[in-house]
Amino acid sequence: MSTDAPIVLDSDFVSSFAWVDRMDILENLYSNRMIILEEVMEELDRVPHLAARVRLCVEKGHITTETMLAGSPEALQLVRFHESGRYGAGEASCMAYLVYRGGILASNNLSDVKAFCAFHRMPLLTTPDVLLQSYEDGRLGACRNKHTDGEATQRRAGLARHFTKAESARSAECSYCLGCQD
Repeated sequence: MSTDAPIVLDSDFVSSFAWVDRMDILENLYSNRMIILEEVMEELDRVPHLAARVRLCVEKGHITTETMLAGSPEALQLVRFHESGRYGAGEASCMAYLVYRGGILASNNLSDVKAFCAFHRMPLLTTPDVLLQSYEDGRLGACRNKHTDGEATQRRAGLARHFTKAESARSAECSYCLGCQD
């Protein structure tokens, strides 16, 4: 059993990997530590192919699904967060869950969650954090990124920009991908 803190995935974070079909990056780094809440899955269901990619990770055992019980402290906190009008359903559910259960919030929506994480002294994990860790661990680079930047559509541009930033910081060898000699 892992003693590492669980990582609670917000929809914007997990979808940035699902859009470019690179859930393997998360699987390789955080398998069996990731949790996705029912409310987050409902947000992902709006884009069926993203939800399907996340569900495949659940089926393979890399991500665990959680549901808040009605009347539980975290469910009541979810209602308070949601009724404040400041947060979407995904962010609100992740934050409510973490207030009572602890862990790491995985989100790119810094305008919504950064102050929350600072107030609760809770770690925040973003897509650039994951890409940098993956690159430093040798898991991303040398064409293993499948030239994500070049294949990105406008909807995928968020993750592609993150890959490009990692390239600029780490590799002068190729302007197309991390360490590529093509």
